[in-house]
Amino acid sequence: MKIGCCGGIDDASVIEAAEFDFVELAVHALDPFGPEDALRAHAATLDKLSIRSEVFNGFLPPTLKVTGPDADRAALDHYVTVAFARVAALGGEIVVFGSGDARRIPDGFPRQQAIEQIDDFLKLAGDRADAHNVTIAIEPLRQAESNILNTVAEACDFATRIGHPRVTVLADFYHMDQEAEPFENLSLPERLTHVHLADTHRDAPGTGSYDYDGFAAALQRIGYTGRVSCECGWSDRAVEGPAAVTFLREKFSAL
Repeated sequence: MKIGCCGGIDDASVIEAAEFDFVELAVHALDPFGPEDALRAHAATLDKLSIRSEVFNGFLPPTLKVTGPDADRAALDHYVTVAFARVAALGGEIVVFGSGDARRIPDGFPRQQAIEQIDDFLKLAGDRADAHNVTIAIEPLRQAESNILNTVAEACDFATRIGHPRVTVLADFYHMDQEAEPFENLSLPERLTHVHLADTHRDAPGTGSYDYDGFAAALQRIGYTGRVSCECGWSDRAVEGPAAVTFLREKFSAL
C-alpha cells in the first residue's frame, strides 16, 4: 500500500523527506482556466524530487457551481477537460471530487434537480477523465462542509447509479467519524479507489483515539490495496510526518 500526504507544491520536499510515497496536490493550483505557467512550475519542482503527485484533490473552485441555477455546463466542461490533461501531465491517476462549495445545493433549490446535475457532471467528467486514464473519486464530506454526498454509502449509491468506470468513491476516516458512519459501509471494493486519513481533531494519524485497528480491518475485509493519504493538520510536518508514516505502515501492514 502506498501512503501519501496532502499538501501544496511548496510542501513536496518536506513530504518526500518524511518518506511518504507520494504527494497529493490540488487541481485548482494548476489554474485550469489560465495559461500553463502553474503546470510548468509544478513540473519543475517535481522533477527535482523522487516522489510524484499520483492523486489530486481540490478539484473545483468554489465559484464553479455544479448545482443550482448558476451551474454552467460549458464552463465545467472546459475546466475539467484542461484539468485532467494537466493532472495527467504530472503523473496524476486519481482526482478527488470533494469540492463542497461547488456541489452544495443552494437554499430552496430542488434536491432532485441538484442530484441530476451532479449525475450529469460526473458522467461528463468521467468521459473527460477517461481520455487521460484518470479516475474520479467522490469524497463524502461531513454535513458542515456539504449538504449532499455526506457518507460513503451515499457516494456508492451515486457511483453505482452513474455506472461510469471512471467514477469511483473515496473513504475519509475523519468525515466517517464526524457522520458516525459505520465501517460496514466500506463494502463495495470495486468502487473504493482512495482513502483519506486523520485522527482526533483532524490531527495527524497516530496522535488521537480513532479506531485504526477497526478501520484497517474493514479495508482488509474488502481486499483494499489502493493508496491512502494523510489529510490532516500538522504542527510540524517535518517532525510529525515520519511518525505518521511509521504508524500507518504498522496499522496497514496486512493490506
